Formats: sequence, C-alpha cells, structure tokens
Amino acid sequence: MKFIVYSHTATFYGAPKSMIELTNELVKLGHEIIYILPEKGLFDTELKNKGCEVFYMRNPIWVCAQRLKGYSKYYYLKHRIKLVFSFLKTLMFSYKQHKKFLKENKPDWVIINTSVAPIGLLAASACGLNTVLWVREPILNKNGWLVPAIFPKFVLSAVFKLSSITIGPSEFIIEYFRNKFNINNGIKLFDPISTEIKNSSFVNSKKLDLSSIKFGLVGSLSYRKGQVDFVKEMLNQDEQNKVYIFGNGSKGYQEKLEIIANDKPCRVFLMNFESDIEKIYQTFDVYINMGIDETFGRTTIEAMRYGKLVFGKRSGATPELIKHGETGFLFDNVIEIFNILNSNNRDYLSLIAHKGQIESSKYDPVIIANEFMKIIHEY
Repeated sequence: MKFIVYSHTATFYGAPKSMIELTNELVKLGHEIIYILPEKGLFDTELKNKGCEVFYMRNPIWVCAQRLKGYSKYYYLKHRIKLVFSFLKTLMFSYKQHKKFLKENKPDWVIINTSVAPIGLLAASACGLNTVLWVREPILNKNGWLVPAIFPKFVLSAVFKLSSITIGPSEFIIEYFRNKFNINNGIKLFDPISTEIKNSSFVNSKKLDLSSIKFGLVGSLSYRKGQVDFVKEMLNQDEQNKVYIFGNGSKGYQEKLEIIANDKPCRVFLMNFESDIEKIYQTFDVYINMGIDETFGRTTIEAMRYGKLVFGKRSGATPELIKHGETGFLFDNVIEIFNILNSNNRDYLSLIAHKGQIESSKYDPVIIANEFMKIIHEY
C-alpha cells in the first residue's frame, strides 16, 4: 500500500516522533510512505536520514497558541483575528496544491497525524481518498491552557467527521473527542514507541541506584509540562538529588529554567533537545512526567522500557499507562513523589521499575503496526 502522511510540524516531539516509529514498521512490511511537512526541521532531517521521501507544502493550523496568565482578552482577540487571516490566506494558496499532489500520487490511504492542521483531510476527502485522522491534542479550552479554536465547534465537528477512520492513542483523548465533537468512530490504539527496542526485547540498563537520586524529565519545555514546578520542589529536598531536563521550548519558560540552573549548576542540568534515546535514558534513574492532560505519554513508556522508575501526574492518559504501586506511581502534587521515595525501601522501588519494564512490552512498535494494518484492512 501507499501511504501519504501529513505532519503539522517539523519538530521532533510527540506526534511526529510517534508517527515515524509506526511508519518505520510499515516500511518493513513493504508499504510505501511519503511525508508532507510544512517546513524543514529536526523531523525532516530524521526522515531523510531514514531514506523517507519528503515533500513540503504549507499546512494551515487552526488553533491559537498557548494561553498565558496576565494577558488581556483584547490581546487574544487580536491574536485570534490575526490567526484567522493567516489560516485563510494559507488555505487559499495551498488547498489546490494539496489536491493536485494527492491526485498525482494516488495513495491508498492518507494519514493526518494531528487534529490541529486538517488540510490533508480536507484535500483527501475532496479527492475521494481513504483517510485516517490521528487525533492527538485536546484542541479546545482544556484546564485553561489552550485558547479556544478559531472556528466554532460545529465547524470542527463537521471537518473531523470527514475522516474514514479516526484513531486516538488513549481512552482519554477518544472520550474527549466523543464529548466535544460527537465523533463516535474513535478507536483505541496504543501509540508507537521507540524502535530502538525490537521484538519486545529490553534494553540493558544500569541497576537502579537510588542512594542519591538522578531525576529526568523529557519533552518540550512549557507550562503544560511543568518542569519548573518539579525542580523547585526537588531543590527543597535532599541536597544530593539532581535533575536532568531534556528538551527545548517556549523562550520565556526556558529562561525560567535557565535562571534556576545557573543558580544551582551542580543539581539542575539543562540538556536541550536530544534525539539519541539511549543517551537520554541512561542519564538518570527516576523519570517524572509532570504533563497536564497528556493524550498518551510516549516518554513514560520509553522510560519504562529502559528500566526506570516512573512517576506520572494523575491527569489525562497517564493513569492508563501507569498502574499505581505496581508498575510506577501516580501523583497529584510534587511532594507526593518524595514522600513515596522516602517511605519505601530501595529493593521495593527497584522491583516496581522492573515490573514497569515488563508492562511496557505491550507497546512494542511491531504490535502497533500490526494493529494499525488490521484496522485498515477491516475498514
């Protein structure tokens, strides 16, 4: 089969990282993959290194940026109007281009790897092609973190219902789209994880050393990921503890972390973006997911695969991944993390990490690819 995959971004976090793991497996099964990206970036570089065919076409996004405290309603009204014009301008110049490309390449399926930029869905539907909409983000107001979408909910609902198949990587995100947009063809499908681990084999990791704890946080730097909240509390705890933060993100938030790291250079380490998964997870022993309303949590599964003790915020899809007290721990407040670490012996915590490693095998990318193709063939 020939698949054309739309990505809304050329960054190499979350949705793009998950999709490349799936498509790697599809290539191994003999399928042809073509990517459409809106620009060049880290994702583009990774795809080309793997020999993927990549094309560039503008892809209008229809959701406003992250909402920050202290900004007036007038500011967001201006922001929304500006984004509407930008969206319509991009749509006007790119829609025919997308339709022409799809007609010329004649894919069996078009995969739209996000709910925030559905140009591929609109163009593919106009061409009568089969489509998979992979919903990954809660795009309306959620816990005060996202400005409402620039189009009314009924418009979004009508567009999303154009998909042949809608897939969500967790029950959390599927229920969200059912409730917000009345979409009932959502299918639970575990998100792909790193293909560094093959055939459900485990990576050889160092024995869990919790005498002085090395914490790790992985992902984009933002308020929704909560890195600052964790670091501040950690610095109030045992002075031997250290934290390694992988990722980059919004300038203002990153500057806050840099100020803290400069003040505590022996305890807080900003590692920037790192594509080498093995390098990331061999740096620390305890992984912390502070994310609010995670729609899956691929870094949590990656950490489990590498034998790390995982803690995840009791929010979004994280409770679907971590069985509290069995394969990791859930928390509401950061202080709970340290209470758990201080009140349990190290052998017990190491056993939890090992059980988490075993649990993670069900998210193997080979399993994901086979399940994906099963859904395609059953359509």
